[in-house]
Amino acid sequence: MKSLSTYVFASILSVSGGVSAFDANEVEREFDACLSQDSTTYGMERCANEFHQRWDNLLNQAYRELMTVLDEDGQQKLRDAQRAWIKFRDSEITNMDNIYSHTQGSMYIVVYAGNVMDITKARAMQLNGYLADLR
Repeated sequence: MKSLSTYVFASILSVSGGVSAFDANEVEREFDACLSQDSTTYGMERCANEFHQRWDNLLNQAYRELMTVLDEDGQQKLRDAQRAWIKFRDSEITNMDNIYSHTQGSMYIVVYAGNVMDITKARAMQLNGYLADLR
């Protein structure tokens, strides 16, 4: 019975993440290509900042598309959730500012930029997953 439940769980995961408005793997490949072009601290920070903006654009695109498929109640719930997420994001970035202000070494500039990008990436993928589930 364990193997059946494992199979069902894997099937659910593959359906919920299989169809998407954007290809996260392609964005990751492009990010890796950007990093490979300039492995200096400045280059890595530039890539993280550039792809943070890209993930933010994809997040906003998924949000807008979700708003077109949800009913009025669902739209309000998504709006409320997004506002709460923005507060979380801003608070987490303030927290990271504090943490990384106490570190030494230029690599932490890159770590910080990557972490900021990852917060937005995670939300973009989450919203995109919701959109895929509704289609």
